[in-house]
Amino acid sequence: MALGLDDSLPNNELLALDAFHALLADPVAEPNEAEKFLLAYDHNLMVESYGDALAKGQLTTTEAHAELDSYWGLMAAVEDARIGAAAEGQDDFVFYTSLERAQLTRAAGKLDEAVAQLEGIPQPPSEQEQQLLATLLCWTQTELGLTNGTYTWDEVEAAMLQCTGQEGPKMMLQPISEGPEALPMAQPTLQPNPAASEVLVQGFAGEDCLLHLMDLTGRTVVREVRFNGNTTLPLHAIRPGTYLCRITTDGGRTWTGRLVVGL
Repeated sequence: MALGLDDSLPNNELLALDAFHALLADPVAEPNEAEKFLLAYDHNLMVESYGDALAKGQLTTTEAHAELDSYWGLMAAVEDARIGAAAEGQDDFVFYTSLERAQLTRAAGKLDEAVAQLEGIPQPPSEQEQQLLATLLCWTQTELGLTNGTYTWDEVEAAMLQCTGQEGPKMMLQPISEGPEALPMAQPTLQPNPAASEVLVQGFAGEDCLLHLMDLTGRTVVREVRFNGNTTLPLHAIRPGTYLCRITTDGGRTWTGRLVVGL
């Protein structure tokens, strides 16, 4: 835990992952209640360090990366060990751990493998869990379709709504542009786009807004920036790439648009 918190070390999250893997890869035989608590706590910290390593650029999904494969392999080994050590009757634990394993694969940008893992999870008896599995599989298939060109940006909105089977808040997932095809000023805008050092975010007019910035794997890059009217978002710490900027209001309005950084 100390390694994960020590940002003075250039690869602190990777060092933390190595340490957590050493603790978790070989499950404790018949752990007592205190050991169960500590093992679960260490596992949560390992997942957090994995996400932080991606967020800090200590691991990257932008291209084939041997180090990413290595640490993703460590994470997968721990999840497999947890599943293998599950006692008879712990079907819920196995189900949710299998979902988490697929989500870790998805966060690593390995969408083909994440789809295969989700498709390989046995159907749970609970209707709610069946719906959760179907929704995560559909979202991952949609992300894969977006990256390989099966879907265009204009088609993603309908695909995501079909995944949930609900109408939900309207998501306008489409390019932001200037000129005659620009969205009305009552809707959020991002200027300039592409952006280099900062972007001016115009929210829903007259409403308190909450901004999240995510990469194409769904990993949060900037979370919970609250503003009213507009705000300037600095981009110096954000790696070049394409991101999803999601703006919501307390009244339930939702907007999502593309932001291209440094390209």
